[in-house]
Amino acid sequence: MLTLHDEKGYNTLINGEGCFCLELKETNLNCGAKYFEFEQEPYDSFYNDFYCIFSKVYYYYLVLPEAIDENDFSLKVFNTLREILKS
Repeated sequence: MLTLHDEKGYNTLINGEGCFCLELKETNLNCGAKYFEFEQEPYDSFYNDFYCIFSKVYYYYLVLPEAIDENDFSLKVFNTLREILKS
């Protein structure tokens, strides 16, 4: 059953609709960055080292049946998720 779904599960129907998958993951994000320019102007060297610590970061992985610029259904699912996340 899973093999059949992997092969045909994301095929679109006649009206362009099909299955989609959404994954949510939580992680920690500790990152460092160096900035040497800001808006194409030299940046004060005091602020060149920048470090961010986010204790909880959520990311979403969305699999759609077609590209959003080629399929109205995929675009609708994408826009709906985006609006939910913005609220």
